[in-house]
Amino acid sequence: VYGLATWHMLNNHVFSISQSEGGSMLPTMDSGSILLIDRYFLRSKKFAKGDIIVAVQPTNPDVQICKRVTNIEGETVYGITIP
Repeated sequence: VYGLATWHMLNNHVFSISQSEGGSMLPTMDSGSILLIDRYFLRSKKFAKGDIIVAVQPTNPDVQICKRVTNIEGETVYGITIP
C-alpha cells in the first residue's frame, strides 16, 4: 500500500514516464521514444526557447501532446495566411 501511494505521489507531482507517438518531433525524438517527464519543473523555473514540453491537447483533454518552445512571453510571432 505504501509503495502504491508513493508511486502515485511521484507520478502526479514529481515525474512520470510516457512514450512518444508520431513523427512531429523528428529528428529529436523518434516515435516510440521513452520520455521522463519532470512535473516539478513548472514550480521551479520558466520555459526557455528549445525546451520540450508536454501539454494537454486543447481539442481533446484526454490526449497529451509534446512540443518544442519556439517563442516566449513578450516576443512577436509573425504568420503567413495561405489562401
